[in-house]
Amino acid sequence: MDRFFLKRRSFKCLVLILSFLIIISTVSGLIGMWMEPQSTLLGAVVTPIQRFATYIGDSVSEFFATYHYNDQLREENEKLKTQLNETTQNLIDFDAYRSENEFLREFLEIKKSNEDYEMASATVIAVDFTDGNLSFTIDKGTLDGISLNDPVITAQGVVGYVTNIQATYSTVASLLSSNINVGAYATRTGEYGIVTSNPTLSADGYCRMNYLSSKTSIANGDYIITSGLGGLFPAGLVIGTVGEVRQDETSVSSYATIIPAADISDLKRVMILTSFASDEKQGEEVEIQQPVE
Repeated sequence: MDRFFLKRRSFKCLVLILSFLIIISTVSGLIGMWMEPQSTLLGAVVTPIQRFATYIGDSVSEFFATYHYNDQLREENEKLKTQLNETTQNLIDFDAYRSENEFLREFLEIKKSNEDYEMASATVIAVDFTDGNLSFTIDKGTLDGISLNDPVITAQGVVGYVTNIQATYSTVASLLSSNINVGAYATRTGEYGIVTSNPTLSADGYCRMNYLSSKTSIANGDYIITSGLGGLFPAGLVIGTVGEVRQDETSVSSYATIIPAADISDLKRVMILTSFASDEKQGEEVEIQQPVE
């Protein structure tokens, strides 16, 4: 019970009235032991008082019972709120763990096929749409073993590489950046080229594969993967698929527009390759990362 309620003037008056009525009821009861109340004038006066006293007593008892019940309800409500908060947090944690497990499970096959890969997962915490290249920031840095130029991928394919690094976060240049150059080849035809981008293509979410022969056999839908040339990316990672093949306006060669396998505009989680065999595997038969649908 609220200790301040016991100090209120209304409570003290209630106690005085209750005490007075109890005294009257007690006295009238003693008198009633010696005479028949209904047959005397005193009985006619005392009986209504007794009834009133009983009514007041019952009302006071009911009041205190209700007040006590309300206290219990408040306590139970607080307990229920606490339990609800704990349950909600447990559900959030469960969803986070499940999402993490599903994310990591997507990389199991990649790891099985590439035992030399050392990987660290990261969350995308900011995306920069202003530079026309769609760079983004991840929540891992040097303290997590991340290094400059580390490749960044998803289970679907190549995303980009680390271009700026701090202790607890890093900036990643995506495949849509005009500064990126990735050695690549077409799995169907075996033709090699360099994947990069430009502001016009990146605005539409595309990159391009340069230095193709004017008589290239590459066609719409062909898979383009990393060749390992230059050592920035290991060989065998999916970059994307060919959208169309065009003649280069500035040379006699052709180029192919590439649709990235990873949805670079909607990244939530990524994997950083912190270590891999750096020998260039171009020209060798390599096991290709299979894109996850």
